[in-house]
Amino acid sequence: MFAKVTQTFKGLILNPHEELKRLRDEPLEEAFIYFLAVAAVFVVLSAIVSVLMTVLSMHESTVFYVAYLFGYIFGAYIGCVIGMFIGAFILHAFIYCLGGRNGVEATIKAAIYSFTPLVLLGWIPVLGVIGSIWSLILEAIAIRELHDISTARAAIAIILTLLFITVMVVLFIVFLVIFILIIVQPSTLGIEDSILPTM
Repeated sequence: MFAKVTQTFKGLILNPHEELKRLRDEPLEEAFIYFLAVAAVFVVLSAIVSVLMTVLSMHESTVFYVAYLFGYIFGAYIGCVIGMFIGAFILHAFIYCLGGRNGVEATIKAAIYSFTPLVLLGWIPVLGVIGSIWSLILEAIAIRELHDISTARAAIAIILTLLFITVMVVLFIVFLVIFILIIVQPSTLGIEDSILPTM
């Protein structure tokens, strides 16, 4: 399994066009195993970098750093898996609207393979930006190859997905802030009302 994961990783980095043609008929189960492997590497490396940066900015006990490390790994790994599926399903809706008809499995595989550049660069400060851009480019290529649509349509689907997710996150934050204000304000007013008669 390690050899196959390494071969796929190397192919997607060095020759993505040919590698995606080879992976076109790969079962989703095998693609998911690849994702679990590379996501684990990415999360562990990201956790180590995060702990090192925390050590430089804070002075805490060893127990704190160990707990932080394992908590980061656990939370980020679960987040990667869940986030990949949510993102893939949203992406598939736009791909379908733009003419992609090869099924949601092809979209999930495209999302999985596009994660590869992040494993290479995404955990490195500053260079992570390059990894993210590279990942989006690879995702467009993967969608084109797996869904038989143009690169332009693949890019549009990705852009629409990013915009949709951004809008949803902003709306969630706005509603959360409004919700907190609604809860906090009455209690604040209640305190003021109880103080006023005594003054």
